[in-house]
Amino acid sequence: MIKKLLLLIAFAMLLSACGESDPVMKDIRKQGKLIVLTRNAPTTYYLDANDQPAGFEYDLSKALADSLNVEVEYKLYDSIEEIMVAINKGEGHLAAAGLTQTDNRKVKQVFGPGYKTVQQQVVCHRKIEMPKDISDLLGHSLLIIAESSYQESLLEQQESYPKLTWQVTTDLSTEQVLEKVENKEVDCTVIDSNIMSLNRRYYPNLMVAFPLSEEQELAWLLPRDVGYFKEYVADWFAQIEDNSTLNMINERYYGFADIFDYYDNHVYLKRISDRLPEYEAAFKEIAQQYEFSWTLLAAQAYQEPGWNAEARSPTGVRGLMMLTQNTATAMGVTKRIDAIQSIKGGAKYLDQMLKKSLKMCLQQIVFCLLWLPIILVLRMY
Repeated sequence: MIKKLLLLIAFAMLLSACGESDPVMKDIRKQGKLIVLTRNAPTTYYLDANDQPAGFEYDLSKALADSLNVEVEYKLYDSIEEIMVAINKGEGHLAAAGLTQTDNRKVKQVFGPGYKTVQQQVVCHRKIEMPKDISDLLGHSLLIIAESSYQESLLEQQESYPKLTWQVTTDLSTEQVLEKVENKEVDCTVIDSNIMSLNRRYYPNLMVAFPLSEEQELAWLLPRDVGYFKEYVADWFAQIEDNSTLNMINERYYGFADIFDYYDNHVYLKRISDRLPEYEAAFKEIAQQYEFSWTLLAAQAYQEPGWNAEARSPTGVRGLMMLTQNTATAMGVTKRIDAIQSIKGGAKYLDQMLKKSLKMCLQQIVFCLLWLPIILVLRMY
């Protein structure tokens, strides 16, 4: 037992010594922070509605920094090519940007372990004649990101299909290219399956035509002079896979993909531009009176009638806020299909319900506080 303990201590000391001699780990300790190179995108790093950093790559790299007990700094770049150049110049300790491990990249770059399986997909606007394979692409316009893994795949396909052509861009992000496809400025593009999963909610007219590649692994890029830090990252990924941390982060950002209703989202986005503007000013003015967020009232008005002021349900509720006759009368609404009256009545009713709920919560708290001493005394016996 003692011999085994001594071996473990010796092994830990050896790892510590290796860590101190590794230039990357040494620099992390010296600066007291992990410098992460990434890009601003839904699959990597972005600021959420509360201006807080979020994203799949953010959560992963932040967890790594926590394991090292250091802060984390993010440097944002516009393109994959810029990130690759920057990591090779030593401008960061790792690049977490949703990068796939390809044979060509492995020659020039140092990768950490794979952490997510993706597949390159040809994505097109749903209203074009949908290509079924590479040969069908010959008659379609195709735009992709320069210096991407997609370009490598297309070059391989071009050996069998010499007439296959495409355009590349160094100025646009992947998401901006998707927007061009959504707007029918270009027929198709190529993206990874995880990017498609997150972006279909924003671009409901996009459709996967066919897979372009076999499954590939996403991985972080590491500096060329990395040593022990690469081993540390590999061990850390093994740990978060075993304790389900990796699975939880994946579920947080991609779990909705299989259940998301893209048709309903398409209708919703259309009604935001077609119907919401007519009522937006009223939502804002009335919500301010009750200190609500106007988007709360707007969401309530969309849930059933879809911002249709003359809506009627089989149960008899009517109007923009779908009020029953009894509720409308109690709230002073004389004409339920009048949009302004309906919004005022719905806001008034919501305010009353919230105040009633708050009162009940306070009563429960007081009740618990009154009975708590008695309960504690009884538990002593």
